[in-house]
Amino acid sequence: MLGEGLSPHLLSFLAAALLVAAAPGANNLLSFAHGATIGFRTTLLSLTGRVAAFVVIAAAVAFGIGAVLEASDRAFAVVKWIGVVVLALIGVAMMRRPDPAGDDAPGAKDARALARREFAVAVGNPKAYLLFAVFIPQFVPDPRGATVQILGLGLAYIAIEVVTASAYAGAGAALGGLDALRGRRAILGRASGAVLVAVAVALAFLSRP
Repeated sequence: MLGEGLSPHLLSFLAAALLVAAAPGANNLLSFAHGATIGFRTTLLSLTGRVAAFVVIAAAVAFGIGAVLEASDRAFAVVKWIGVVVLALIGVAMMRRPDPAGDDAPGAKDARALARREFAVAVGNPKAYLLFAVFIPQFVPDPRGATVQILGLGLAYIAIEVVTASAYAGAGAALGGLDALRGRRAILGRASGAVLVAVAVALAFLSRP
């Protein structure tokens, strides 16, 4: 049966990671918006930006930045306000100039631009650092070889993140492809931008746990 060869710690991690990754955070909302306005395939390619960001964050945590953010209000505030500004700028840009390019349009250039957005939003989110510094280490049962275990769990989390982000992108693409909304992707783009601005405002009020 599924799960017989998995340890309780790993099963608990996979369940918790799925819940965390599936939460409607800034990056997932961004992928949903991209899926609705640009299309699924291009949005899927853009997820390379989020993966790259998480790799950078994991490396930063390995060098101690996660512990700094966990302990220092000032460091947490710096990363938080970077995230607020990035989200607000992206949201305003989407509201002012939504991109109605369809899924059948050549998307290499679009994918690179969206990947940069995904990267910027993830790197500017203090929760992402705490995810690798606080959340993942809770599921390491043996302190011996903890670094290797955390690395393995981190890679597993990134894989789960890609799966859930793809689901958000697919849901957005399905919404954007509805007959009632065809030709109205600009409206979806503006609405998505407004949601990202709202997320930026919510992030501004986030305090260090």
